[in-house]
Amino acid sequence: MPILSIQTAQERLIAALDAGDAQDIMTATGELSTLIDELRDLPAIYADNDTREAFERIDKLSHAAALRLRMLTDHTRQKLELLGHEDRRLRYGPRAA
Repeated sequence: MPILSIQTAQERLIAALDAGDAQDIMTATGELSTLIDELRDLPAIYADNDTREAFERIDKLSHAAALRLRMLTDHTRQKLELLGHEDRRLRYGPRAA
């Protein structure tokens, strides 16, 4: 069932995001995108109770991945800002002794 493949792909994406591994994130994202494209081609007749429950699990995983992605983006942005201020005094941060 393609839905189970999507769930597995989302779990791999979440693991890659948690690990901060850029290559694994790109691989998992590409795999997930391909699977979602395949899912769009399925007829609506497959929307039974089991399928709806599977979609609910996928939805929760999507939210978990999105949250991790936002956190990773914020963390990266903060690092870049700190690197940009390396030679200058930070507005908010430890003071030079």
